[in-house]
Amino acid sequence: MTIGFVPMHQTRSATIRLDAPPERAFGMFTPLGERAWAEGWDPHFLHPADGEACEGSVFVTRAAGRETIWTTIAHHPPARAVYSRVTPGLHAVVVDVRLRPGNDGGTLADVSYAFTALTPAGNDAVAEMMDGFAGWMETWESSINRALVANHEKKSLTQS
Repeated sequence: MTIGFVPMHQTRSATIRLDAPPERAFGMFTPLGERAWAEGWDPHFLHPADGEACEGSVFVTRAAGRETIWTTIAHHPPARAVYSRVTPGLHAVVVDVRLRPGNDGGTLADVSYAFTALTPAGNDAVAEMMDGFAGWMETWESSINRALVANHEKKSLTQS
């Protein structure tokens, strides 16, 4: 621990609107489902090895030369998923996603992030994430909606 280090802890939340009911949208918030919309998302599954979404699942992602360890804390389709993620030497994060039906047949997804820095470099990373959070959520909304349309069109073609 760095002497005099005060870890930054910040939370951010946003609601995104998805063009599918919660039963279809929920899959986009699983480790396998995220592959459909998150560029570069390629989890390595430790438990269970097949990547099945369930409480207690553990997987690892890599980005920008860093490894992040994820654990599924809650998995309650189609309403809620909670993940803990730790990037050693940088930060620990809790991601909480709650889905609820929208008035138009779609889904409102309430996404909350709680960031805690683990190091001085982590303070910088948390501050950067806070600055970009709104843009991040806009990207999530548009990317997930594109993936939902693409998945729906694929299913329609295979059912014809």
